[in-house]
Amino acid sequence: EGMPLILCTTTSRENNMHRKFLECSYPEPFVQAKVDEIIDRILQGADSRSIVMDLLALIEGRTASTVVLGCTELSLFAK
Repeated sequence: EGMPLILCTTTSRENNMHRKFLECSYPEPFVQAKVDEIIDRILQGADSRSIVMDLLALIEGRTASTVVLGCTELSLFAK
């Protein structure tokens, strides 16, 4: 709960990219698959409302006090 949860691509997760800079956690594999799916949908220009709803559902289901959108597509989309 104390460590930030990083939502990023599977590749970044597998390379522990964010752990090189801060103590953090990554989502469970089934949640990671959903994160990758959301990133793909953003890249394909899918309906933004459904993407927001799915992203919020992922975030709300986590116990971490901080969630980092650790992927360019996610962070730009959130704006």
